[in-house]
Amino acid sequence: MTTWLIVDGYNMIGQWPALSGDGSRSLEEARDDLNARLDEYGALSGWRVLVVYDGYRVKGNAGTTRRFPYLEIIYTPEGVTADMAIERLAAQLPKRSHFYVASGDRLIQETVLSLGGLRMTGTELRQAIADARVKAHRLIHKEVPRSTLDGRIDPEVRSQLEKLIKEDDRPS
Repeated sequence: MTTWLIVDGYNMIGQWPALSGDGSRSLEEARDDLNARLDEYGALSGWRVLVVYDGYRVKGNAGTTRRFPYLEIIYTPEGVTADMAIERLAAQLPKRSHFYVASGDRLIQETVLSLGGLRMTGTELRQAIADARVKAHRLIHKEVPRSTLDGRIDPEVRSQLEKLIKEDDRPS
């Protein structure tokens, strides 16, 4: 069964100090950074990740969707807020789907719960991404035990073999 994560993009940027920064970063840089982190999380977790950004104030905006292997980015059209799109997406998920919505918006959180999903705060999302990175790092850098007889040989047999080796090493 697929697990879905729907992210309220601008809401998460506002809740994530590393993304929102001290004001020296552009909104585009913050979006790109969040998208990269969510794409990585999708790859590491195996979840379907969708991030939704408001485009409702942009005149003539038809909305766009960009799909990547582990992330789908949705920019809402003019007149449609991210909250509206998130509610619609959550309601359209297949029945019995496991899904989370990452948003600090209380109304969205309550709607998600009423639809059978779970809410995730910005702090919880940051922690989930950090945990996935740590898990992947440990898996990649895990010391693989060597497949040798050394670790499986009986100590008495080892001692006898070492004696034989020493005898063979003596000059004739």
